[in-house]
Amino acid sequence: FPYTTLFRSFSLADQVALLGLARRLLEDAGAPAIRAFRAGNFGANDDTLRALGEIGIAWDSSVNPAYLGGACRIAADHGQIGAQRLHGVIELPVSGIADRPGGFRPAQICAMSAAEMLAGLRHAVRNGHDAFVVVTHSFEMLSRDRARPNQAVIGRFARLCQEAARLPGVEGAGFRFETLKRFYLPGAPRPGQSANCTWPRRPASRAMQVGRSSPWRAM
Repeated sequence: FPYTTLFRSFSLADQVALLGLARRLLEDAGAPAIRAFRAGNFGANDDTLRALGEIGIAWDSSVNPAYLGGACRIAADHGQIGAQRLHGVIELPVSGIADRPGGFRPAQICAMSAAEMLAGLRHAVRNGHDAFVVVTHSFEMLSRDRARPNQAVIGRFARLCQEAARLPGVEGAGFRFETLKRFYLPGAPRPGQSANCTWPRRPASRAMQVGRSSPWRAM
């Protein structure tokens, strides 16, 4: 398949088969039980969620407001910033900030300055958001030629982790069954936060010019 083929390009049956095969290969190679999924380039659709539900994967984080209507064709609201049950799975959108009127920049380690990332996390805590979901890739921690560590990006990630550990009411939740049971299973499915919720604004400090997903739960 060409590199640009998005996962949503496949039929529901093919997505079920591909996800099942990928999970089996990873777990057979020694990976812990697969609990969550994010489509490459956020190229998922509603069938992706149905396929995940069919094979028993409870979490998805393929919704990124910057990609909705483009690569991502999941029928989600651009203003949806909390966890929501969709097609049998819990959809936890990627977090981000409003960097210009009507704009959205996702919380990706290489896409924000440390100040912007910390402002987003603090905003999520103050406003009682379900989570602050950060995207990164292992290669982001390396120079472009992959020859040495990228100390600027590593330092940014370290500062985010330090702030998450320091802030009252924040804990590393992860995509675990205990998280699912604690926050989303009791009683009726918890509705996600609606479009009237606000994204944090870009902090006044100048941004630096420089997707395993990891959720922090705002308690």
